[in-house]
Amino acid sequence: MVLSDYEKKRLENIKRNQDLLRSLQVPTINHESIDMKKTNTNTNSRIKKHIPKKRPTAPREPRRTSSRIRGIAPEDIEVDEKGGILKRVNAKERGDTEEFQPKRIDTLSDKDQANFMEILNNANRNHDDDYMDEVEPKVDPSLEPLKEQLENLRIRHPWMTVKMTPEKISCCLFHPNKTKLLAIAASASGHLSFWDVDNKDEADDPVVFSYRPNTKGITNAKFCMNDPSTLYTSSYDGTLQTFDMNSTKFGSITLADNYLISNFDITQDGNVIYFSTVSGELGIRDLRSDKTETLLDIRSKKVGCLHLNPVYTNLLVAASNDRTATIWDTRHLKSEKSFLQEITHGFATTSSYWSPNGRQLATTSYDDKLRVFDLNHAKSEVTLRGKISHNCHTGKWVTMFRTVWNENKRFGLDHPHFVVGNMNHPASVFSGETTSKITDLYDSERITAIPAVNEFHPTLDSLAMVSGNGSGRVVCWT
Repeated sequence: MVLSDYEKKRLENIKRNQDLLRSLQVPTINHESIDMKKTNTNTNSRIKKHIPKKRPTAPREPRRTSSRIRGIAPEDIEVDEKGGILKRVNAKERGDTEEFQPKRIDTLSDKDQANFMEILNNANRNHDDDYMDEVEPKVDPSLEPLKEQLENLRIRHPWMTVKMTPEKISCCLFHPNKTKLLAIAASASGHLSFWDVDNKDEADDPVVFSYRPNTKGITNAKFCMNDPSTLYTSSYDGTLQTFDMNSTKFGSITLADNYLISNFDITQDGNVIYFSTVSGELGIRDLRSDKTETLLDIRSKKVGCLHLNPVYTNLLVAASNDRTATIWDTRHLKSEKSFLQEITHGFATTSSYWSPNGRQLATTSYDDKLRVFDLNHAKSEVTLRGKISHNCHTGKWVTMFRTVWNENKRFGLDHPHFVVGNMNHPASVFSGETTSKITDLYDSERITAIPAVNEFHPTLDSLAMVSGNGSGRVVCWT
């Protein structure tokens, strides 16, 4: 058989490739030599996976059915002389939309209510009033003491993760109590859940109590500085609500209209709430008055984050999708003097938070930069201290990253630092003084999803942090 020149060359190439493959030596990987930071060293302990028990529910009706099955008479459609449709009576006019709307769940069963009340009574009774004490900041130039304490944080509960909400977590926090670890998580589906972290009985499931006070996503949840018994929440369903930790009852803050509320903050005395909307508006609601709120147009696009300076309390910062973080003076909001400074970012600004000592501002943006600014209080303006490259492209399924400062005065004042999620799965902690990374918190046996939402405990004598992800699961670092 005579081969053409092309076929001869092709056979030579195949033989050469085969010889090359035989000569290759694939190295053996020693997995024990890989140093994974924050891996759980207690390999003998059995980590349990928390799978919530399914509760019996009534059979769901089909969401889409014919008009005949739904009992809609032909008269609901008006036609002209030629049979053309003039008007369709909408669902709101028929009054049959309630069946297809998400239902609010603001009560528990009698058994769960009794158990939850016992937990809350312990938390409220043991609350330490030094949450409001003034502490003089003393900046430690050395990162080593703080780094050592952060690297001692471990996930010590017996469950791999704890399922708190059915959908992605939008915000999480701790009840500000020193002796009772009570973690709280809010979700994009309107759920608000409480987890008794102290209950670590391996024979039982984690103790979680869940409500659904909102029909749309909860955008923020926080306690007032001088009232740890009241939890405030905001939601895209247009409501500002309160949850009384003593009576486990929800209350509504009256607003003149249903705004799409994207975030809020509250003054330390609990008298005034500032809230933002997806339309770029700033709302001011004075809780001491029955008057309706004041609404101001401050940006052209959504304002996704608001934060009042904890020390210089007249300063308010707003992060917007128009690529800016802006600083306002709340004493002059109805005049031109209220606008103080505009800080431009490369893309949408997703968060902006003042440090607990009031002297710094940290922002996140979709331009993949974390920024830290220093405040010149005399001039009421900030100057850039440093930029940190950080992947902030979270996409649809992961909650947007936020630079959340450690507000615990025992740690956050001596050396201000903040935590932010990381697309590579750890929770990254950065120094506000050096604008450098202090450490990554990570446990390879437990963390399999991005811990996008993180917050430190505000009052404990030791560090503690809760982290939530896009599947509604959390872990607690202690």
